[in-house]
Amino acid sequence: MQADKKLKALSVLSMAVAATVGAGVAHGAAILSLYIDNVNVIGSDSQSYGYAAQGGGTSYTGPTTITIQQGDTFEFGVDAVVSGTTNPDAGLNYGGTAHFTFTTHGTGSNKTTTTTTSISGGQIQPSYLGLSSLSIYVPSTDTTASKLSPNYGDGTPPPFQTVSGMPDYNSTASLNNASGVQTHTGSNNGATPAPNWLATTAGDIWTPPTGPQTAGDVGDRFHVFQGNGSQQNTVSGLGNVAQYGAATGTYATATDFFDSLSYTATGTGTVTLYPQADPGGSSYWENTLAGNATTTPGYIATKFTNAGDSVGTLPFLVINITAALPPSQPVLSLTTSAPGSYGGLEGTVTVTGNNGSYKAGYLAVVPAATSYVEVNGFNPGTNEEIYALDVLVNGSEANSAQIGVLINAIDGEDGNPTSGAAALSNTWGGLGLAGSNPFNNSLSVSPFNLFIDMGDGTGSPEYFGFDVSSQDPNLVGYQVEEVAVVPEPMSLGLLALGGLGLMSRRRRKV
Repeated sequence: MQADKKLKALSVLSMAVAATVGAGVAHGAAILSLYIDNVNVIGSDSQSYGYAAQGGGTSYTGPTTITIQQGDTFEFGVDAVVSGTTNPDAGLNYGGTAHFTFTTHGTGSNKTTTTTTSISGGQIQPSYLGLSSLSIYVPSTDTTASKLSPNYGDGTPPPFQTVSGMPDYNSTASLNNASGVQTHTGSNNGATPAPNWLATTAGDIWTPPTGPQTAGDVGDRFHVFQGNGSQQNTVSGLGNVAQYGAATGTYATATDFFDSLSYTATGTGTVTLYPQADPGGSSYWENTLAGNATTTPGYIATKFTNAGDSVGTLPFLVINITAALPPSQPVLSLTTSAPGSYGGLEGTVTVTGNNGSYKAGYLAVVPAATSYVEVNGFNPGTNEEIYALDVLVNGSEANSAQIGVLINAIDGEDGNPTSGAAALSNTWGGLGLAGSNPFNNSLSVSPFNLFIDMGDGTGSPEYFGFDVSSQDPNLVGYQVEEVAVVPEPMSLGLLALGGLGLMSRRRRKV
């Protein structure tokens, strides 16, 4: 039954009244202008676009190709205005005359005077006539919603109704609501009455019989629709006649028809949305009976079929969906347990000795962008720790500028989380440590090029993770191939690598 009611509302309110109220009155050509508005991306890479701020008047077309990530939510809205519909009775006060008789008692000869005064009882007629109904639907190239799925406005399950045995859901389109149902807003410059429509529907999303997925279109069966019935010569009635009407069709004079029609990016690829008005379900008010002192003007809903009438188009929206990036994490990590998000375990770095007489631990690893090593041998386990890394970029030793980029990433200055490292430098002296660099192994083909003070350790064993992966666009091509560590920097001037020369090292081809 709900489907029947909805179809009835559409047919009654969106079509022209069959019988005219009276002789037709000439008017200008009706031009329906439409604008995309309230474009938002919610998720990993939030974006927000609009045409102009509330109260503004400058039209901004914004991007029509938008790149989002899988898992993001994309939403948009539509503004509308009809122009050219000049009201021949504009500004006049019609609707009948009331006659009031006053008796005045004169003086002198006691003459009595009777005066009859006529007062108009009608309403001021609007200058421009607006929409009586508007019907919009949004076809999608992703008809099975395998990449971009329209979101249900009423939750799932259950559907709000069943059509031909198939589930049918309301979309998320919010019709002219500033902050919820019945919070109507006027035009973008506040010049026209706020719409108060008798019939509304958010448009539907239905499950097609060809597959189990939800259809990618919005409004296949029931469009995003608003409409008003017949108007009376009252304050509220004439206010309805003027809604969505203006002298010229601009974004400034347009009114928010709906917003928050949202989709979820469920797959990767490109999807095009084609929002458009349905001329068969859209109409405007026309003055069909001129008023006079005793006659109320007549207004009738008519489709955009008169000479010169036109229905504007909306830009296509191309949604480019990319694969979701890995969750952002610090470039460096020092934890008491294996950090599962940093790839696989490369091996163990063991320091020997204790309290002021340590020997550095060293490990050559397979070049990796994301990995971790186990570190042990500290006694006590909370000594201050200095790490040395051999960093490559595209297979070659990172230069000072590239190391500087990595340091910014570690510090979180390029938008990634900080590692918590106490101090960083691409030179040994830059850490402010006295003594010679104990990591300059004379057997190394390439010395370490990044030194990191990670502060007090977390215990023994602990795990040192690094992530210089391409999840940070500034670090594309970065890898680490050697890791060394030694605690207690105050003693570093007395240390030597000792047995490091006996450890195996993979020599890089040069």
